[in-house]
Amino acid sequence: SLGQRLSSSEPKMSFTPFLDSLKTESLYWPNALSLAERTFGVLPNVFSSAPYDKLGFARVWWTIPDHNSILKDMSNNGYSLSFYYGGNASFDGQNTYMAGNGVGYIMDPMEAEFDQEQKEDLLNNNSWGMYDKDLFNAAIRHRDTVVRNRPNTDIFITLSTHEPFYFRGQEPYIEKVHKMLAETPEFGPKEKENVTRNDYMYATYLYTDECLKGLLDYYKTQPEYENTVFVIVGDHRTGCVLVNQNPMLVYNVPLIIYSPLLKSPKTFRGVVTHHDLAPTITAYLSKNYDYQVDNECHWLGKSLDTSAVYNCEQSVAFMLNNRDVVEYLHNDYFICRDRLYRVNDSINLYEIDNDSIKYQLKEYLRQYRNIDKYVTQNNLLLQKPYNMKELLNSVDMNVVGYHIDKNRR
Repeated sequence: SLGQRLSSSEPKMSFTPFLDSLKTESLYWPNALSLAERTFGVLPNVFSSAPYDKLGFARVWWTIPDHNSILKDMSNNGYSLSFYYGGNASFDGQNTYMAGNGVGYIMDPMEAEFDQEQKEDLLNNNSWGMYDKDLFNAAIRHRDTVVRNRPNTDIFITLSTHEPFYFRGQEPYIEKVHKMLAETPEFGPKEKENVTRNDYMYATYLYTDECLKGLLDYYKTQPEYENTVFVIVGDHRTGCVLVNQNPMLVYNVPLIIYSPLLKSPKTFRGVVTHHDLAPTITAYLSKNYDYQVDNECHWLGKSLDTSAVYNCEQSVAFMLNNRDVVEYLHNDYFICRDRLYRVNDSINLYEIDNDSIKYQLKEYLRQYRNIDKYVTQNNLLLQKPYNMKELLNSVDMNVVGYHIDKNRR
């Protein structure tokens, strides 16, 4: 739950000072987009560059379609995989998806791990699970008990920057929010009112940011640190902290790739999505290391756009929290239900009136939904359908988010 407008160069006051400083040492994409309104989409979108299916790809109601993933590739190449989530791992089918993709350790916090005060605290505040500091400490304890004699991948999903926006020991952070507000004269009356009214929410971002710094400091003490790549990305919007009529800001999240291996930091302004991470990571590992992958894959994304100036070459649909797919981005145009917008270099939208372009995007969206449903419902991601020729002839594959890689078809 990390929206770009809370962690970027735009806010007049930073509630994620560590992340903002880390960007100056990293590869950073300010125009990154998640593809679903809530957490259910992040794992299959990031690790499998997968379609949405009827109710989300990592579904809990029936079998997940056969699919590729960078997790399977890593497992097959000798990586140890661990998934750290402080809540119920079955939420949104996370445990099923992870287990099916070769993840060897899936955190499942047991009741015995919490003392009575912690249990009452979580219950009284309707918390989803462990607070971020407790999550990272539990992950560190687990890592310190495992013999790591081969490459490893650790995956974290945090919870504190999410409704109910509460963590134990929150008061000092709320006080810091008010202190920061008093020392920021650039804030107008409405901005001050928003921060004051939601001080407990903004406090969670200060807290999680501090926890992330602590986690990275831990990794810096590990022997494998010098050969590690860290990817930090929001899974979806910031929640109800920022109110904006721009429907694309729901999906605008920061993407930061940090590593001691980096020769120099850089900011890229090309529009990228969660779908682009799997193809990029696969290409990096297979071209630079002894890393084997399948000859064929179903990636919907492509390599991360490394343009230094704004550039949008995306053709992608988005899934709402209610699982509707009614929004589509194609290059510099975005359609939301029956409204057409032009996208500018800050992911701001301007409504326009152009029936021809509106019809075109509606058609792209219709074709995408048909292909998505056909392929996922018939489990055809990893096998060619009997009537593939008929399917290909019925749609223009270049405009529905299907990208052909010369090396992996």
